[in-house]
Amino acid sequence: MIVAFVGNPLLEYDSFALEVGKLLKDVLIQEGHNVVFLHSSFDLFELLLARQELVIVDVADVATPKIVPLSVLKSRKFFTLHDLDIASIIQLSGKAPIIIAIPSNGKIMNIAHELLALLKNILSNQVRGSGSSKKSKDHRHG
Repeated sequence: MIVAFVGNPLLEYDSFALEVGKLLKDVLIQEGHNVVFLHSSFDLFELLLARQELVIVDVADVATPKIVPLSVLKSRKFFTLHDLDIASIIQLSGKAPIIIAIPSNGKIMNIAHELLALLKNILSNQVRGSGSSKKSKDHRHG
């Protein structure tokens, strides 16, 4: 499974998912999952074409990490064009990744633990593909 943490590292309110992802990266890789950091919504195209299950972690107006429908990304106020792009790209792809929203701020360790518990629950319910590749990618704006 691919777990993609999405955000803009240059904007404090939009980088929290990336920071939480950095805390969880080693644990998720040890469990056999690919971890990706997306700094641009256009990097999402490649992941949507992958044959692996995809979980996208992004910030939204929620109190705790939870699975949300795509409409949450489309209905929130757009702080950056990245918000619109992610929802649009997913919708145009016809794919249905799991989207997890996390708060845009708070006690990072608490949120990381809550997210990890949610991810473990999701991941334990998925059938693992043969021969997981343990790697991490960091996509940056070019």
